[in-house]
Amino acid sequence: MPASTTATQLEDLCQQIRGALSQENWEALSGLDDQCRKALVAVGDEQVLKARLQDEPELAQALLELQQSYGALVDRCRQHRDNLREELTKARRGGQAARAYTQR
Repeated sequence: MPASTTATQLEDLCQQIRGALSQENWEALSGLDDQCRKALVAVGDEQVLKARLQDEPELAQALLELQQSYGALVDRCRQHRDNLREELTKARRGGQAARAYTQR
């Protein structure tokens, strides 16, 4: 895969992640997670990557941006999970309270 293509693809992936995060499009984010993994495999293993980073500074920048975007994705997913857990806990408690009240 040519260097400019790889860097460009990674930059496009970052933009897609940011867009999906801003819209909270969880389905798209799931697909983008898979794309991130495939893109990193395409970049090469650790030895290949070290050599490429020395020769291709734009690739290094694109990988850094991807790392930051992916970190934001993970943080937002955790936050969403925690919010859902809290909502479910409240709903369960409300249901238990309603059952206790109606059993009296």
